[in-house]
This record gives sequence, structure tokens and C-alpha cells, in this order.
Amino acid sequence: MGFRVNPNRQCCGSLAEVEQYYQDWSLRRLNLPYLTDGVVIKLNSLDLQDRLGFTNKAPRWAIAWKYPPEEAPTRVENILVSVGARVR
Repeated sequence: MGFRVNPNRQCCGSLAEVEQYYQDWSLRRLNLPYLTDGVVIKLNSLDLQDRLGFTNKAPRWAIAWKYPPEEAPTRVENILVSVGARVR
């Protein structure tokens, strides 16, 4: 139908392949021209998708596997304190 799809998708045949894909992209994602915080894992079998169904908010046959959050130090450069008055 001509839908654009991410060229970095992969069909995995086992949970080990899914884990390897996740590990590979945990570093490769840093070179993408956009931000990403994880991968989405979906069952490819329409029969299994039908059998698993949906919750109220999401399909049971798809899950987002998030990467650990990025951490960076922060330095506070200035603090303005006021009580009940607007500081100008």
C-alpha cells in the first residue's frame, strides 16, 4: 500500500534474536538522526494476535522494550527565592 516503514526493522525467529536486536540498537540508536527510547516488539502471526487480543489501552501482542534512561550531571547556576511576590 506504499506505507513508509522504518528500514531498521527486523523479523526475529526467537527471543534470543530479539534480545540481540535490542542490545545492538542500544548503541546504534545514538547515531540515528532522531531520538528513540526503545524498540517495539510485535508478534507477526495474525492468528496469535487474534488469540491474545487487547487490553483497554493496548494490544497484548505488542510491547515497548525501553532502554535505560540517559543520565547526565546538572549544575545549578542560579536560584531566585520569593514568597508571594513576583520577582522582576
